[in-house]
This record gives sequence, structure tokens and C-alpha cells, in this order.
Amino acid sequence: MSVDFKVARKNMLESQVRTNDVSDKKLIEAILKTPREEFTNGDKNFAYAEIELPTASGRNIMKARDFSKLAQAAGVTEGAEVLVIGGASLYSAAIFAEIGAKVTVIDTVDCAFDGVTTVKGDIATLKEVSDKKFDVVFVDGAVETIPTEWFAAVKDGGNLALFKYENGRSSGLLYVISGNTHSYRSLFEANVSKLSELNAKKEFVF
Repeated sequence: MSVDFKVARKNMLESQVRTNDVSDKKLIEAILKTPREEFTNGDKNFAYAEIELPTASGRNIMKARDFSKLAQAAGVTEGAEVLVIGGASLYSAAIFAEIGAKVTVIDTVDCAFDGVTTVKGDIATLKEVSDKKFDVVFVDGAVETIPTEWFAAVKDGGNLALFKYENGRSSGLLYVISGNTHSYRSLFEANVSKLSELNAKKEFVF
């Protein structure tokens, strides 16, 4: 029996997004317009289940609940310059582009999506995009360590949103950049796939 993806998308929105305190109108509209099933190379019948989805890039699409809560905290708005680190699944980038943001994806693998700038490069040092600063830096996976370069990529007053992995769980964190300093708050716990390239051997800021 075939799945009606439009109905499944609406059901996901109601049961996994709205019920988890996500109320940002533009974010909700973008999720409703973006066909999650088109981004996975797995069984499309499970595209709207409460699971992470595999993609051909090797990156996973987050659960709708985890993505939407972190995306809402990140505060992506129309016209904002957004960098998605490890975003080769392209689903997060597509949502932000639908909101009207100017989106750049950097990842270690090739990827492409209409209306999104994609860069193959070092997701730790961000050297390929080091000449730019962004209103929002959104990390599309959990990390054990946070490179200092990620803070440097954010404009003054901008946000860095990510999942920090520790002791088998991931915590959503929002860093607000102010000059050469930053503050952060812990948002919620989740279970998010890690970006395997990141490790503790380099110098990092926690």
C-alpha cells in the first residue's frame, strides 16, 4: 500500500514537531513544504516515522523533533546568512532555504541543491569559507568537540546551534556570539548521529 506523503508530512508536523513546543510559523511552513522522502535513499515509506533517515551522502537526516527544536532555537530568518556544517543530507539546508535564508553547506563530500551554495571542505577548520561570517551556524549532527573556528565563523550577535555528544547522549546547545566572547544555554536532550570526522585530538573550545 502506497503512502500519501502529504498526509504523512502533516501528521509528522502535528505529532513530532508542534507537540514538542515548536511554534515558529515560517519554520513550520517550510517543513510542511519540504518533501522529506526525496532526501533519503532508504525506504521512503518510513520518511515520516520518528527515526533518523539515511542519505546517499552518508549523512543522516535528523528526527523531525530534534531538527525542528534546534532550528527554532537557531533563529533562522528570511535573508539571514546560514552555514550548515556537515549538511550533505541537504534536508536542513532545504528547510532554511525555504524560509528564505541564504544558505551555504560545507561538508567533506560533494553535494548539490538548487538555491544553496555547497562547498566541499574541512568541516573542522572551515578554511574553504573562512572569508565569510554567518548570522547562524547550524551543525547537522552531534559532535564530541567544538572547533574554535566555528565560533569565529559567526557574526557578532549571531548564533551557533549544535548537538554536543557526551556519555551516550546528545544535548542541544545554543551559543550566542558577542565580540570575542560567547554565552550558551542547554536546550534539550536527544539521540543524534555524530559527525565522525570530529575528534578530540585537535585544540577545541568547550
